[in-house]
Amino acid sequence: LLLSDPTLLAQSILVSPDIILVFFFLLSLNSLLQNKKPLLVISLIFLAMISMRGMMHVVIIFLFNIFNIYLQEGKIILKRLSMILSYIPAGFIAGLWLYLHFLHTGWVGYHDDSPWSGCFQPVDMKGLFRNIFIFGWRMIDFGRIIIWILAIPVIYYSVKRSLFDENSKRLFGIFVISIVVLIPNMILHTNLLGHRYLIIIYFLFALLIFYQIRLLNPNLIKRLSLLAVFILLCGNLLVYPEGIAQGWDSSLAHYPYYKLRKEMMEFIKNEKIPYNEVGTAFPNNVNIRFIDLGDSSYCFTNKDVKKNKYVFYSHIFNDFTNEEIEELKKWPIIKRIKSLTVEVILYKNPAEL
Repeated sequence: LLLSDPTLLAQSILVSPDIILVFFFLLSLNSLLQNKKPLLVISLIFLAMISMRGMMHVVIIFLFNIFNIYLQEGKIILKRLSMILSYIPAGFIAGLWLYLHFLHTGWVGYHDDSPWSGCFQPVDMKGLFRNIFIFGWRMIDFGRIIIWILAIPVIYYSVKRSLFDENSKRLFGIFVISIVVLIPNMILHTNLLGHRYLIIIYFLFALLIFYQIRLLNPNLIKRLSLLAVFILLCGNLLVYPEGIAQGWDSSLAHYPYYKLRKEMMEFIKNEKIPYNEVGTAFPNNVNIRFIDLGDSSYCFTNKDVKKNKYVFYSHIFNDFTNEEIEELKKWPIIKRIKSLTVEVILYKNPAEL
């Protein structure tokens, strides 16, 4: 279930810190449950060093540790809180890094000139409800709706039969803790609800539901697991209509882009079109040596449909506005390359004809 999630699969073919985050989160969780304190300390340190989201996941493990003590003892016993010692190294390193970062740059998290500063703007009430809707959408996107379809009868019969063991409670506890720690910050800001930020929540919920399925009816677990894996893999084929922003880095639907981009680059080179006359968008608008890791060093210009002589467009570029897309549809197409889920197009400004 973890390995077939489209978002984890997509991140696994990218240079993604989220793969490292998932690894150290699961290593921390296993170390805690197996009482391997030295390994827990090490995994928490690395988890805290990944990113600020990694630090938030350290908090999840810490709160779950307290919850797990409560499950075992029926209350929180102060002497058992010596487990806090396991979190001091990670907390110290994270705090030291944040402090030194602030001394060096004068900011933590983001700053006004950051290209991502718009993502951190607070939302109004309308934006809050919009973000709650988007969070729900993310939870069922790319085939994950099958988990929720199965969850309805599973939760109903689990409650009806009072069928919850210690592991059920642990899984439910860490799932709720993850929601409480991660989601408020995401829904209170403009654009922090990327699919990949929720990988741990996807996994914990799927694990909880399928663990309960095994408790309810062990004979169904294999068939329902195969069904879920099949639908999750099919989720990689889901492509929304143009005009609806899609998390292209969150499923394998984007995979053909790499080959199509290479073909278009060869076409532009063969046609001797100057690269600085071709407008495009992220992630295609940075120096080519950072993308292809080659010896060449050039860069397309940023898109501007009023000034560009050519525009290298693909619907995986979410930075194009609906108005810009409609304007490009009026331009002549010099080259179009398509696959099952992706297309790239080279447009020429009609003013240049």
